[in-house]
Amino acid sequence: MLDKEADKIDRVDVSTPDHMRAPMGVSAMDLGKPSMARSRSPTACMRSAA
Repeated sequence: MLDKEADKIDRVDVSTPDHMRAPMGVSAMDLGKPSMARSRSPTACMRSAA
């Protein structure tokens, strides 16, 4: 979905269960969108994948 709507999205706020935050955040960053998650460990995973 993000790839189809990327030109209409400014940033992504990931507010999902813990196990989905990192994959969703990484998908957003792959499209060049700023991403914010609300947990330390998924955020650390996203930073290392970026």
